[in-house]
Formats: sequence, structure tokens, C-alpha cells
Amino acid sequence: VFHSLQITMGNKTSINNVATRRRTLEQVIEQSHCFKELQITMDSSKSGRTVKLTTDNIVKSYGHCGLFAPSIDLQLSAAECSEYEFAVAIHNDSLSTKGSFIILSYIDSALVRHDSSGVIKDGNLINIDEDKQFSIQLNAANKKLVKLFGQNKVSADSIALSAEHRDSDIFKLRVNFKHKDIELYHNNTYVATVFQDIPSNISLLPCIALKNAQVKLLSSSIKV
Repeated sequence: VFHSLQITMGNKTSINNVATRRRTLEQVIEQSHCFKELQITMDSSKSGRTVKLTTDNIVKSYGHCGLFAPSIDLQLSAAECSEYEFAVAIHNDSLSTKGSFIILSYIDSALVRHDSSGVIKDGNLINIDEDKQFSIQLNAANKKLVKLFGQNKVSADSIALSAEHRDSDIFKLRVNFKHKDIELYHNNTYVATVFQDIPSNISLLPCIALKNAQVKLLSSSIKV
């Protein structure tokens, strides 16, 4: 249940556009009841070489950027579902070190190898083209700023949170194929619609990239 809805964006035009679509509390509650929880698959053979996975759904990567997909076989499209969301929590105060970051993303599923390995072709999100990803980045340098990477961003480069992120904070990224957009939530509060006009024919894979950081994967849910 979301207790409040708050939009904090730097671009005034974007604020006005998104504000017209603000949900009421009753709508959010109703929608939350429609999501079906999916099993989280932790397969180290299908993730980046620097990523370490634990049995309690902790994802770690140190020294280099590592890429991880909660379920490599999950390919999302308008034909498969109306909405999907996944949530993570910052773990072990890992965004307090200079140079550390966490990226939550949906990428074009065409980037996944269609063989027994099932790994993502390019080892991290840094080298993926803008038109192949919809990503938000949290980092240690500015804990109140969320950077955006990908096509059809609602603002030029970033949006502001209402407060600095801290250890154990929860971030959720939801794709809505009916509205063709992607929303960001911070501690179960709506922050902003971060991407719009998602191509109707695209197939997406949810994934996480991180460097010198840890996250706890909390949920993976779908709405048909």
C-alpha cells in the first residue's frame, strides 16, 4: 500500500504532464492487488562474471560493473502482460563509497543470447545503446539525484528524489505496456514517470547493474 504520492522532477513541463496522471490512493491499492508474484531465479551461470549471488537474494559486484537479470527467461511485452515491476533494497550501506552505483533497467531482450548460456551479450549496461535500454542510476556522489539513460526520457538527464537515499531504502521500477511508460517508486511512494512512449512492439528484460555495491532483490511481479 502506498501511503502518499509525490512527484519531484526538475522539469516544470514534465511535472505538469505527469501530474495529470497522478493516481488516487484507492487506485494504487486496487492495482497492487492485481499483481502476481513471480519466482526469483538466482542463476550465477547466467549473469556477469563479477556478480555474486547469495541464497537470500543478495546481489553483489565489486571492482567492476556487473550485470544481473532476476529471471533470464522472462521476456516482457504487451502481448504477455499489461504491467511488470521489480523492487530492490540498498544493502549493507553499499552506496556510501565513492564510485559505487546501482542501475535498475529494462533492456531489449534481443541483447540476450539464445543459447544454453542465456547470458546477456554485453557484460554491462554501460556499453548498451540508448535505444536498447530504459535505466535509472543511483550513486554515492549525489544521493538525491537519479540519473536516466535510454530513449524517451521525461527529463534531460536526471530527476530529484524528495530526500537522499539511505541504506535499506527500497526502489521499484514498473513498466506499464498499456500506458507505454515506466514509473519509479522510492520506499513505496510514487516518484515520477521516468520514460514515456515505450515502443509497442518491444520485448524487455528486467536487470540490475551495480559496481562496488549490494542490493537485496525483494520482488518480481507481473499483471496480465
